Amino acid sequence: MSDGPLVGVVVPAQNRGDLLRECLESIQAQTYERFECIVADDASEDDVPEVAQSFAARDPRFRHLRLERGGAQRARNAGWQAAAAEFLVFQDSDDLFAPRKLEASVEAFAARAEADMVVGQTAVFEAEPGDLGFLWNAFEPADHLRRFLRRDVVWPCQGAVWRRSFLDKVGPWREALTSNQDFDQNLRGLLAGASVHLLDEVLVHVRLAGPSVSRGESPERKRQRLRDMEAVYAYAQGALTLDGRLRDYRREVASQAMFLARESAALGDQAAMQTVARLHSLDAFRASVAAVEVGLILRTGRFAQTFGRLNQRLGLELPQVQWMRTHRAP
Repeated sequence: MSDGPLVGVVVPAQNRGDLLRECLESIQAQTYERFECIVADDASEDDVPEVAQSFAARDPRFRHLRLERGGAQRARNAGWQAAAAEFLVFQDSDDLFAPRKLEASVEAFAARAEADMVVGQTAVFEAEPGDLGFLWNAFEPADHLRRFLRRDVVWPCQGAVWRRSFLDKVGPWREALTSNQDFDQNLRGLLAGASVHLLDEVLVHVRLAGPSVSRGESPERKRQRLRDMEAVYAYAQGALTLDGRLRDYRREVASQAMFLARESAALGDQAAMQTVARLHSLDAFRASVAAVEVGLILRTGRFAQTFGRLNQRLGLELPQVQWMRTHRAP
């Protein structure tokens, strides 16, 4: 398909030359031909520049954008600003598009003028697409905001194609975050009232990473990750308060506060716990109960027992990371 709106594909890359070529080949093989692909090179020290430039030399739809070291967030923002497209998608340099990723998304936008985001299904693979046979997550239940607030990530960042005019309203990727960046961007889109259209077709293949790096994290890195999560949920609470929806999502906000406070307590990070204590937005009675219980935790450090009582009293469930379930791929 050679006509239609321009779609921008932004690929942040840092020292991923071995996998970048396969990623760009999957973009070049798209059945929809009206795209621009910007490789936002975060000061790579391997052959990323050579790989990106080799595609650009053969195909004018590809561009290599060399940047000073600033992290994936800054690279995504730089690629976004360099793009001229009406629709945008952010692809990771080690993952792959299915051939109809862009065509199916453009067709969906054409059929639904109200859509701000089109999200296709994502499959997870290890060595080659289809080898594991399961999906990133299920699309049901359909209250995506509630699910994201519970850390049930319905789609990864590359699963969504954004209408640029809406993405401009959401704002840039938050460069201060060192983790949970794509989770934050999708959550902010939903908080901004995104009209999301789902496509029950596998359009992205995400490479399954090795053992979780969090298992070998230093205490300071864990604290930073918790501070990132606090920032994400503080923004969410503020947005929900501003538009009057906080009561509708009170349980999710409170559960997140409890989860973060428990994790902070396990690290002995009282400053983080005090920040989390301020995230509570329950009704007056329950807020006073929460304040008493969190105060007890801060004074005694007996977080395990106290959290059990508090969760039972408030009827809360600690959130779980539920994505990457073993939903069989079609």
